[in-house]
Amino acid sequence: MKHKLLSILLCLAMALSLLPTAALAEEVTGAGSIKVGNESYESFSDAVSAATPDESGVITYEINGKVDVTATGWVQVAKAGLTGPTKVEFVGKTGDAEICITQGVAILADKSYDIDVSFEGLKLTKLNPQWTGDYGHGTNYFTCWLRNNDAANNTVTYTNCVFPNGVCNNQYGKTVFDSCQFTNSANYNLWNYGGNTEVKNSAFTGVRGIKTYNEGNLEVAPTVKIEQATFSGLTEKAAIVASKATNITLTNVTATGCTKGLLQKDIEGSTDEQKVTIEANGTGISGDFNITAQKDAEAAKNEFNITAGTFPGGINNDYLAPGANFDATTGEVKMSYVAKIGDTEYPTLADAFAAANKTGDTVIELLDDINMTGKNWTPVEVDGYHGQGVITLNGNGKTITGLSAPLFAGGFAGKSGIVIKDLTIADADIDGTTNNLGIGAFINCVDSMTRIELDNCHLKNSKIVSTGGARVGGLIGWTSGYNKPNDGPVDTKVTLTNCSVENVTIEAKGSVGGLIGHAGANPATYHTITGCTVKDSTLKCTETGKSWRVGDLVGTANVGQVTVDAATSASQNTLTQENADPQEPEDSIFGRKEVGKAGLVIIDNKVVAAGTAYGDIVNKNANEVLVEVSKGHWVKPNEDTVAMIGSKEYTTLPDAITAADENATVTLLKDVTVIKPIEVTKSMTLDLNGHVLTAATASDRSESKDEKNSAIWVTAKNVNLTINGMTAGSGMKMGDTHNTEWKTKVWGFVDLREGSAGSTVTINGGSYTGSTCASDSYHYTALFTVGSESKLVLNNVSAETDERVVKASGCGEVIVSGGTYNITGINAFLGAAFETKTASFTDMKLTAKYGGCVQVGSNATLENCEIKVTDIRTGDGTYLNCAVAVQYGGTATVKSGTYTAPYAAYVYNSGGTINIENGTFTGVVRADATTDTTAVINIKNGSFNGEIQKGGGPGSETISITGGTFSFDPSTKVKNNGTDYIVKRAGSEGAYTYTVLAKSGLTSGVYLTDPSGALASNYYVSSTANGVWTVSYSAPSSGGGSSSSSRRYDVSAPSVKHGDVTVSPKSASKGDTVTITVKPDSGYELDTLTVKDASGSKIKVKDKGDGKFTFTMPASKVTVSAEFAEIETLDFADVPTDAYYYEAVKWAAKKGITGGIGNGLFGPNQPCTRAQIVTFLWRAAGSPEPKSMSSFSDVSADSYYAKAVAWAVENGITTGTGDGKFSPDATCTRAQSVTFLFRAIGKLVDSKAEFSDVLADSYYANAVDWAVENGVTNGIGDGLFGPDNSCTRAQIVTFLYRAYQGK
Repeated sequence: MKHKLLSILLCLAMALSLLPTAALAEEVTGAGSIKVGNESYESFSDAVSAATPDESGVITYEINGKVDVTATGWVQVAKAGLTGPTKVEFVGKTGDAEICITQGVAILADKSYDIDVSFEGLKLTKLNPQWTGDYGHGTNYFTCWLRNNDAANNTVTYTNCVFPNGVCNNQYGKTVFDSCQFTNSANYNLWNYGGNTEVKNSAFTGVRGIKTYNEGNLEVAPTVKIEQATFSGLTEKAAIVASKATNITLTNVTATGCTKGLLQKDIEGSTDEQKVTIEANGTGISGDFNITAQKDAEAAKNEFNITAGTFPGGINNDYLAPGANFDATTGEVKMSYVAKIGDTEYPTLADAFAAANKTGDTVIELLDDINMTGKNWTPVEVDGYHGQGVITLNGNGKTITGLSAPLFAGGFAGKSGIVIKDLTIADADIDGTTNNLGIGAFINCVDSMTRIELDNCHLKNSKIVSTGGARVGGLIGWTSGYNKPNDGPVDTKVTLTNCSVENVTIEAKGSVGGLIGHAGANPATYHTITGCTVKDSTLKCTETGKSWRVGDLVGTANVGQVTVDAATSASQNTLTQENADPQEPEDSIFGRKEVGKAGLVIIDNKVVAAGTAYGDIVNKNANEVLVEVSKGHWVKPNEDTVAMIGSKEYTTLPDAITAADENATVTLLKDVTVIKPIEVTKSMTLDLNGHVLTAATASDRSESKDEKNSAIWVTAKNVNLTINGMTAGSGMKMGDTHNTEWKTKVWGFVDLREGSAGSTVTINGGSYTGSTCASDSYHYTALFTVGSESKLVLNNVSAETDERVVKASGCGEVIVSGGTYNITGINAFLGAAFETKTASFTDMKLTAKYGGCVQVGSNATLENCEIKVTDIRTGDGTYLNCAVAVQYGGTATVKSGTYTAPYAAYVYNSGGTINIENGTFTGVVRADATTDTTAVINIKNGSFNGEIQKGGGPGSETISITGGTFSFDPSTKVKNNGTDYIVKRAGSEGAYTYTVLAKSGLTSGVYLTDPSGALASNYYVSSTANGVWTVSYSAPSSGGGSSSSSRRYDVSAPSVKHGDVTVSPKSASKGDTVTITVKPDSGYELDTLTVKDASGSKIKVKDKGDGKFTFTMPASKVTVSAEFAEIETLDFADVPTDAYYYEAVKWAAKKGITGGIGNGLFGPNQPCTRAQIVTFLWRAAGSPEPKSMSSFSDVSADSYYAKAVAWAVENGITTGTGDGKFSPDATCTRAQSVTFLFRAIGKLVDSKAEFSDVLADSYYANAVDWAVENGVTNGIGDGLFGPDNSCTRAQIVTFLYRAYQGK
């Protein structure tokens, strides 16, 4: 029996010895170990069960020898229930370290863990695939997948690993292969099963390389990046095979001995055309290179998009992506981009439109001209119905050539819109056969869209033909709003500004217009055409038997509204219509003879009435018969309509004011007489609109004698009422409201008294005329009354009355800015023209027959006012013969202006204070404490043509003179002051102060003595021709005489249109500081401000903000000139009007220095790079062409800043940052910013900026000195400049703006 058993064993051993070695190897189980912490495990599952994360959340498995993974299903890398794992690491510790999946599907991470997984220094294999029907699981590909909820953001990393059987990437996230060896001799080495993969520093051998696959149809094509990789001896497939859409980037890739080439498109059963995008970087492709496709050659061109790279062996141009160009000389493929959205650039305009926001607004900018000749174009549809907003196409002055279809199809509904700027369409050939609505080169049809704007758009040398019945226009085919209230009406606003059509042929069956074919198929369509032209064009309607429907500008405009300005024109056009009356319309700019009853056309500000021919233009100004309820939307009201709110009409003004919602605007359409005060209880605007509101006369009234007679009565708290009278003819009148039998004091136009605490009434412009009242001792009127804790604001008002303009009581506040006021007589007791408590008066002109003063009972300021009293009142109220009066302990501060009256300034009765800082006073200046109070007048400066007096009353009377020019010897004219005083100016030239010295025996041409009798050196009294005495500083000399520094020169500011310019003082000595105050009219802003001396040389001006500018007076007369321009809105949503940089950004945008960062944003808080500031400077200089390009290694010739950098180098503005680099993307510091500016436009200055962090020998010291001297910057506070602080885009543009304002 033993012998028999031994024989069997021996035979078995012999049989085993004959088996192949490989067969034995497959049966050998791993004998290695896996270590976790300090413990080693022979089983993979035991190690996983024992593993826990360390303090950093990392689980580490150390592999020694071969470790088998014997589980039959999915293999977890960490047990369930752990807290906080972030990463799992498999690290090979020996040269033969290996992980082999023997029976399982794949290694994966539990869905509950958000982790990364890495393999390092390992051989990774897989045996016995379980699922034969699956490419990944049915092969021997080693697989590790992450399937947690955030898998797309997690990564599987392989470093220094070997894959004998191939590998499948991490399907749902990212996979990185670094320094790996792929040696599969049976199938693909790397199966990219979706997700994104990076391969670098790796080598592929065997029969196949990489397969890019996409399980299902993922919305985003996977990305494969291959860098520093080699493919050698692959024979069955190309090195890279793409079966579905993939983005492939190749950098320094070599393929040698690969019989199928480098790239292959292999559909593998897919019938749809899915492109593969390829970008080759670095030195590009070397070795064997070709691209093949499974489909036929003609279809193959649709399978590849090569966007960039170097291809020494050449490339089939059919495989290039749109916008890509191959240079056969260099072998390079480069993309050219024609449009951008924000910072993202697109190779085709279609790509840019496809990327537009589908639920909001989008701004697209053109970067280059576009040639569409021979190319298909699908007009862009704006889908407002599903939430798409306004698409803005900024053409940037570019041209689209050869369009075969309109640019936009149009859009529908919602808040959608189309805005096109600065774009030319040329050589278009558009043929519409099936379109029965509208065709236009820019837009086909506008259907219930809210905003359509074409600005500076042009159509040239083109042809549009429609045989399908469409309405055709050169720019827009057909427009329509929507006016059915039940479905949500939509007002469609169409604006064409500075557009043109030239040498264009249009032929259609429907209406034909040079600009618009059919303007307004619905009454809710409003067009404004400004500065447009149509010339040298042929317009033809081929429909027979119809009324004339061809017009130079518009073919048909029968129910919508069209406004055309005088600058719009048409010339040298040929208009024809088949079988129509050959007689053209009287006015061919519109096609149809009549306007429908729902339509309205305004031509050159004249109205074409409904149902009349265009040539029969109503000879009235549009504003007299129409109301513009919103921009471009005009309403022709009914004859009995008195007022309107929006488009709603009211037959009485009280009805309109009662019906008004909060902050509504009530527009007056007729003159109105108010019998009973109209109560206002809500904030609103009343637009007088060229009409007059009259307060009832006494005889008109039948109400109680206790009834107030105000036209408007504010009866609620915290109401903001604005009355606009800026339209010519606007104003209010007051009848004879004075009746001695009435028990209640009566008031005028607006009463802000009872119950109006916290309310404000603002009157903007208009003429306000008061009544003639009988004299008595009690009753009196005022045009406006202000009660306690309420406010009245008068802006540029014109008023005339024989009583008060304003009566204020309690804590009421009055603000008067500009305007003219004429007081014909104060007939009632206590009737000052402006009887105020707290008030400010600026640039006001007041003329009074007598007693027309500004009376102050609390606190007031007067600046640049002109007040003149012509007659003298006798009897009661003698004290009212003055320009500025103070009582009740009030204080008035006069900053500048002219004041002429018997009493130019007067403190009286119950006392108070007048502070005179400057101004011209003709008349007595008097302090009179008639009761036991205090009367004070402080004179700091000014010109005085009259006595300075004290009244000698029982109270305390003080006059303090610390400066000024007097028309008399002040030592003898200051009354009742104990000791005679004169004025002395002390200090050094250019920095004077004033004091008062006792004096005896003052004579012209004699030096002064101080109070002790000693010589007061260097001060000199002179008498001018008109008898004005002046005390001036003079340099010491033996012979005396006045110095040049004392001489005063005139500063003139001639009147200008659209604003006011004032100067203070109006004469000054050399070295004095002169202040310019600029106040634009409503809707205007300062455009230029120029200050020149007598020789015509410009004087440097500093901007002090809030409309204030200063300059240093030279030794000659000075002329100040200014120009104002209409305010242009700033389109940047992130630049608020109250931002410190608003004006700077507006200036920069207007000058073309910046266009923002896209999407309607400027990016004020984004850091400004060196490239951006140099570009800003270059554009500010006019974008001059540099002589040659710079040699900086980091400034490519096609970068947007290349020319700017070259110019800056040529002009010594920059030399770069060293090592041949410019560092364009580095953030610019404050030191670099002022240095760039200084080198570009600055000059050395004598003054030194006192900053503790600016050393005298620093490269930017001179630039900082210049920047401070010129008002560019004052540092960051605490005596610091902050040279190394980063600069934002807002700060840089502000620096630039200030520098050029003072240039």
